[in-house]
Amino acid sequence: MIDVQAKIHDQYTIELKVGYIARQKMPKSDFVMNTWMFIPDSLDINRRTYPKELFYKDVHSHMRLITPIFQLADMAKENNMPFLLLKSEYLKTSSNASEKALKNFESQVKMYASIYKSAIRNAYEKIYLGGANDHLQQAKNLISSVSSVLLQFRSLQQDMEKSINVPIDGYYRCADEFISNVTEQHLFLLANYLKENQEAIWVHVKKELFALVDKELAYKKAKGYISIKPDDDHNNREFVHNAGLLKKYAESNLYLKAQKRHNTFFIEQVAFMFAAGISMTFATVIAFSFQRTFGNFTLPLFIALVVSYMFKDRIKELIRYYFAYKMGSKFFDYKIIMSIHERELGWCKEGFDYITSNKLSEQVKEKRGRTSLLETRRGIDEQIMLYRKKVHLNKANINRINHYPFIGVNDIIRINLFEFMRKMDNPNVPVFVSLGGEEFDSIKAPKVYYINYIIQCRYQGITTDYYRYRVMIGREGIQKIDKIV
Repeated sequence: MIDVQAKIHDQYTIELKVGYIARQKMPKSDFVMNTWMFIPDSLDINRRTYPKELFYKDVHSHMRLITPIFQLADMAKENNMPFLLLKSEYLKTSSNASEKALKNFESQVKMYASIYKSAIRNAYEKIYLGGANDHLQQAKNLISSVSSVLLQFRSLQQDMEKSINVPIDGYYRCADEFISNVTEQHLFLLANYLKENQEAIWVHVKKELFALVDKELAYKKAKGYISIKPDDDHNNREFVHNAGLLKKYAESNLYLKAQKRHNTFFIEQVAFMFAAGISMTFATVIAFSFQRTFGNFTLPLFIALVVSYMFKDRIKELIRYYFAYKMGSKFFDYKIIMSIHERELGWCKEGFDYITSNKLSEQVKEKRGRTSLLETRRGIDEQIMLYRKKVHLNKANINRINHYPFIGVNDIIRINLFEFMRKMDNPNVPVFVSLGGEEFDSIKAPKVYYINYIIQCRYQGITTDYYRYRVMIGREGIQKIDKIV
């Protein structure tokens, strides 16, 4: 199956998190994701002003393994799998600090940190998104579980402090600081949510929650980790920068190596050879015909050779254009080989092109929902861009990576929309409003545009889901993204 989540990444960029989840018993799985983007014609985005080269420049995609799923409460138990694997690798490394052992320990400590981040995030979202029936008990369980997980993870420190193995201590400290940052972040998120939305629950848990927060902040200070300070821009800037580096380090174990290359290079070269052959055949036939009729070194033959050369050049370019733009829509532009630790896990192909509305299926038209009189009249036309992805996963190779049960791959796609804003109107439009009693005023109303995304997901050749997102965008950036059910 394919799971799609959309959010605003920054002022000009939206992010699609696409999860390709393979069935456990199937050795190989194939996925297709087609994304239609409906752009208002007034933005002047088309094949001429925004070619596919610019599109690929504005799209950044990276693949990573889906973090193994463990509940936070399970990680708090004594014999949980992530901690047992971490402790086992530590014991092996402390007795024999070979290069391979150090590499395995670093991999396990990174994996533990990533799993913890996913577990605490899921526990918080269960409360925040309303999935928990008893918010009070769930909040207490989260605080208790976090405390137990931290205590268990840091129990390894006693032995490490006695060890003179600097690499082990360095790997551990990076993961420990990352875990501390993640803990602090989610405890404050929970405090903010409960204080603003669940005041009755907040009264019962705030003492326990802030006791854990204060304990964690004291621990960070004792270890020399950076913390946020009020009215200290230099320190806070360093914290944000360092937190980003720690995040990349902890999650680097999950990111896949991507080797990207043109998918149609060979086909294009054959097509261009074919074009050259046809144009040369035309020129040669004209030359031979006039030579046979008028003889050598005559004026008619000279004129014929010049004209045939002119037509030869144009025929060649026309055929090249046909294969590049007409036939190109039937193929993918790029192919990406995905691998990790020199093990190939599958491949991904991507393609982009502009299409017309008569090439849309009835299902896509229905999802787009352009039914109102205003939307279907001249002046509110749309340009339609189609971004295609095909993913092939080798589940058998994924299962061989390590002891953890990986269920698939996440594709993080970031689409920058800055180019779409170049020809937008001013962000605010002056309008008049009646105040009553013969009084009126002039106010500013925001000017926005809507970009619609329709995503079709196919697994093993069968359409499984459609998603529709509507992005509200103005001259000053992206303002909102809504999922349309």
